Amino acid sequence: MDHQNCVICGYREETTTHLFLHCDMAWLFWRLVLDWLGVNFITPQNLYMHFACWNDEVNSRQIRKAFRLIWHAALWTIWRERNARIFKNQFKCVDELVDEVKALSWCWALNRLCIASCLYYEWCWNPRDA
Repeated sequence: MDHQNCVICGYREETTTHLFLHCDMAWLFWRLVLDWLGVNFITPQNLYMHFACWNDEVNSRQIRKAFRLIWHAALWTIWRERNARIFKNQFKCVDELVDEVKALSWCWALNRLCIASCLYYEWCWNPRDA
């Protein structure tokens, strides 16, 4: 069976676990997202456990919903970056990808979480207060 190397790092086989969690870019990306949220945990071995770690970080139901939304926005951002590299030959740096997660998750939060009017800069400062 032919294996394709990761489009992001070019070194390892592209599996979902590698692409979304263990690729060097993905690891740095998650570190920056977790720093933004004031969260710290060791990257687990798979996406299921990664999602579980996010659920364990907050007690409030509303904040848990926001964190889940941010987690999904982060995965979507990584997937879109992968596809942009393959199909459009476009590359973004990790900081740009984190900014995309902030913008995308803010838009999703306004539409899906029914939060009070939350300005973008407030979301970027601390989504726990939104």
